[in-house]
Amino acid sequence: MKKVVIITGEASGDLYGGKLAMAIKGLLPDVELEGMGGSNMLAAGVNLRFDMTDLSAIGVIEVVNTIPKFFRRLKEVSNYLETTKPDLLILIDFPEFNMRLAKAGKRLGIPTVYYIPPTAWAWRRGRAKTIARSVDKVISIFDFEAKVYQEAGNNVEFVGHPLLDIAVVERTKEEACQAFNLEPNRKIIGILPGSRKKEIEVLLPIMLAAVEEIRRQLPQTQFILPLAPTLSNQDIPHSAFRIPHFTIVENATYEVMNISDLLIVASGTATLEAACLQTPMIIVYKVNWLTCQLGKLLVHTGGFIGLPNIVAGKQVVPELLQDKANPEDICHYALDLLQDEKKKEAMLKELRQVREKLGSPEATRRAAEAAVKWLEW
Repeated sequence: MKKVVIITGEASGDLYGGKLAMAIKGLLPDVELEGMGGSNMLAAGVNLRFDMTDLSAIGVIEVVNTIPKFFRRLKEVSNYLETTKPDLLILIDFPEFNMRLAKAGKRLGIPTVYYIPPTAWAWRRGRAKTIARSVDKVISIFDFEAKVYQEAGNNVEFVGHPLLDIAVVERTKEEACQAFNLEPNRKIIGILPGSRKKEIEVLLPIMLAAVEEIRRQLPQTQFILPLAPTLSNQDIPHSAFRIPHFTIVENATYEVMNISDLLIVASGTATLEAACLQTPMIIVYKVNWLTCQLGKLLVHTGGFIGLPNIVAGKQVVPELLQDKANPEDICHYALDLLQDEKKKEAMLKELRQVREKLGSPEATRRAAEAAVKWLEW
């Protein structure tokens, strides 16, 4: 029986890892899957030798406090690889950890595949060359990313983005609206302030103030906030529960995106999910001044932070960042898109092109096929 080890350390990596594990099982029913991850990989049948949750960190202080545990876990996983000698090692995202682990895999002679490699296209391009020296195969989810890795000497394959298979809905708009007690013939704005408590603290009050201003000018507008799995009602300001026509739901992010006429969304993966579902959006984000300045110096993404704009190579959705992330500007752009059908259609046309650039459905299956080719029989 062949043994495949999958390693990730972040929520998105666990999501993609779970889907990849199921796809590998579909190709090789008798394969033994082990590794490090979370609930999604566990549900997919991966024997978790290591839990990733104690390695997650958000702020600077949390990162510093996690460093000893990080290197202790790295040593534990490296020793585990040396003892078990799996037939294939698959690394997913989590670059600071997995780039080090790739070197261990190389030293041990374990075929190693990197799925969703570090964003060398955005910053620290030298990482692509480092990976070329220690990884047998890079499986890329962006076409422009694949080019960067190919230029650095990697054996790379673009398979498409897994969100094309993940960001899907089953209920119709009418069915979802009925479940959420919304009127389908009235405008609906989805509010997505992020999945981290710090994002909620910074962005949600601004978004709620924008909601109040939009309501003043368009009183019949409905608003809905899908809670991220990492949050609860206790994380939401009390003022939100007093806003008329404002609904909070759980475990329904994609359905909220699908029924919304417009999203006010924090920068992050949610913007690409919205692009997959073809929902117009306004991207909002705000960080402290020092982080912003460092980002301008270190990150090179064509002047954009929103993934749809990065994929498009131009601005297709508004980005309201830093001082522009204010209730007045959010309201202005929201009313513009809600009331000007031509502008909304123009954005939807651009979002269709963004979706096309992400590849075609069954990206996860293609990733699994590309990975298992490195199993030595």
